[in-house]
Formats: sequence, structure tokens, C-alpha cells
Amino acid sequence: MKVIVYRLDNVTLSRQCDEPFDISGVGTCYLFSKSEDNNVLKDFIQLYHDRDDTIFLIPEILKSPFAESLGGINNKNHTPLLWKQYDDNDLGGMETTGIIKNKIIEYVKTDNPSPDQIEFVETLGGNSNFLDKKMKIVIYKADKDVPFATDYDQLGSTDNIIFSNRQDKVTDFNSKSVDELKHLVQPWLPKRVGSEADNTIFYVPYDMWNKFIDILERLINGFKEMMVKGEKTSVPTSQQLGLGKGSSLASFYDEMEIQKVLEEPTEKNMIEAVKELEELLNEIVTSSNEVDAIFVYDLTNNLVLYNSTASTEREEDLPKFLTERKNYGASVANFGDLRNVSTVLNTFGDDTKRGKLQRTMFQLTNGVLNVYFFDEYTVPIAVVFVSAKPTGLGSLVLEGTKRIDTIIEKLRPLL
Repeated sequence: MKVIVYRLDNVTLSRQCDEPFDISGVGTCYLFSKSEDNNVLKDFIQLYHDRDDTIFLIPEILKSPFAESLGGINNKNHTPLLWKQYDDNDLGGMETTGIIKNKIIEYVKTDNPSPDQIEFVETLGGNSNFLDKKMKIVIYKADKDVPFATDYDQLGSTDNIIFSNRQDKVTDFNSKSVDELKHLVQPWLPKRVGSEADNTIFYVPYDMWNKFIDILERLINGFKEMMVKGEKTSVPTSQQLGLGKGSSLASFYDEMEIQKVLEEPTEKNMIEAVKELEELLNEIVTSSNEVDAIFVYDLTNNLVLYNSTASTEREEDLPKFLTERKNYGASVANFGDLRNVSTVLNTFGDDTKRGKLQRTMFQLTNGVLNVYFFDEYTVPIAVVFVSAKPTGLGSLVLEGTKRIDTIIEKLRPLL
């Protein structure tokens, strides 16, 4: 679902949101007036939030209640919905934008209505699991050369970058090192992979794609493990990109052959990734070792992100304590203060050239915590191994050392 915020001051619409209209190449549009009942809005969000072919057109006054309702449907990531400034490409180009404005103006209750009265101001985009706004790498082949002489060009917007397939450009690209090529790619990267504003698509010639992936791996920690195979049908058409019918770039785009698509995990991939992580954590806990529980903690937002759910013979309460999060209160909420430990020791390590903090142990009267810190992701996290007994420190450390890399590998698509 895509959401467009429009501005139409001092004008009332006669349109009812249960009377959608279809726009070819864009989808089904639901137009909401500023007098729309919030309960009706919630009902429509519930029904259509996961539809790729649905566009909600909402007035500015409804933006806040809309965002609140939308976020309430899927708030597991605890991330806010971010809005970006509207661009004509959000609705397939200037021509389609004009068609939709003309359609809206049919329902304006005023004399001599004009499409100029309507302004599209914002678009809801990102990986809020409601929009297909994932970073993609599209690998292509083409019989013809690209219709530009530079190393790359934009396809309709700064979010879509196509690299030249001209032989001299490909040869030059492949002859350089990853470090020499980073400057070509880095300016176009999203602020972070997985961020709410990611909508970047890189189009890369087949003969360049291995080197290109190496560049992204250098720029984004764990990139290769993070990306999954995408569907060719998820690649936008030239019309959706607003390339202009009959233009040389549109013709090239329509004729090129897509070989492969790589993208950030979809909602289905995320569910599978969570399942795999929880299975791994439970397998570790139920093995014969000193680990009775494991949890992954967001040190910025003070949240348990993921945790083991299996019980051990010597400890039944810890998994229940972590799973029933409404009961753990301040004891876990205050765990975020550990970020201060990480900051202090990282500063000490930098100043003394001893390096970053990797892990720390906390000895309790009746238990031990083995905590690993990671600050290279969207938010700093701690991976915590918990022993319910004060003894067995050596086994707990050994198990953490043996397992932490595998846990991080399973975590990467989720962070």
C-alpha cells in the first residue's frame, strides 16, 4: 500500500472512500476527505494495508491518526513511520499525477474547480512492511549500449541508478579495486539498509555485478548475507519510473533482460528469519551447557528484541520471564544502561589502543551474564547469555565464543 498526503485548503470533497477508482499502471485509489471518521479509516487500513496495488489519498488533517492506526497494525519493530516529500514518480510520473488530480477534482464542491487547487505534499515510504520500498540490485543484460556516455545515469529519480553496460565502462570498472570504486556507489546508498526511507534500486550490467556486490559488502557490514533473491516482477516498469514513453532511455529499459534481482528481506523472509533465530537460540539453551536463556537487547530503545523460549531442567522461570514481557518491568527496561559500560570501555580501548569492547561478564549471587556488545547495526545491541547458576563460568564463556558468530549471522537480516 502506498499513502499520498494531499493539500486542498477550504474545500470539501463529496467522494466516499468506499467508492475507489482505478488508474492504469498505478492501482486502486481510495480518496479520503478531511471529514472522514477515524473508525472508518482504521477499518480500511486493516483491510488494505498489505495490498501492493492500493493507494490511499489522505488529507493533511488525517495524517496523524492515519499514521497511528497504521503503526498499530504492525509495531513489532518499534520503529516510527517516516514520510518523505512527494515526488511525481511516487505515482508513476507527471502524467499519471495529473490524471489522479483530475479525478479528485471531480469531487470538489466549489465553482470552477481546477487541478491546480490540489497539491500532493508527502508520501509514506520505507520498510514499514506496508510498502514495497526495499533496496534492490537488478542485474541486467542488453544487446544495445545504454543511451548515455557517463559511468551511470538516473532512472527518473535519484533513487534509481543504472550503471553503463558500454564495454569500455565495464572494462574500466572491473580493472579497478573495490576501494577505488567505492566513491561511485557510496553517494547513492540509503542512509542505512533497512531504514524507513530506503527505496534505492541499482541496475548493474551482468559483467559487473560480482565486483559491485564486493563494493557493497565493503560499505555495508554483512551485506552479502543480508540480501535475498527477489522477484523480477518487483522491478518497476519504465512508465512507473516516469521515463517518458518513446524516450531512448525508456526504450533501452524496456528491451533489457533482467537476469537476477537481489533485495532486502521481505515480510515473509523476516518471519522465516525470526523463526530460524529462535530455533537456534532454543537449540543452544537445550544443549548440555551452562546457558539457560539468551536474549538480544536494543540498547537505545530499551527493548528485548528476540529471546529463547525453551526451558531447561534447572531453570523454568527465565524463558517465561522474557516471553511475558509485560511482567519484567524496570529490571529489563533498565538494562539499556549497559550502553554506558560499552561507551566507557570503548573510549578507554580507543585511547589506549586496546580496541573495542567485545564482551563482559557479570557475576550475580545466583547466576552469571555473559554479554556481547555490537554497535555497527541500526541500533547498538547486546546479546546476553544467561546462566541460572553462579558456577560453570568456563563453560558459559566457551559456549558464547563458539556460538556468537552464528547468532549474529542469523540476526543480520533482522537488524
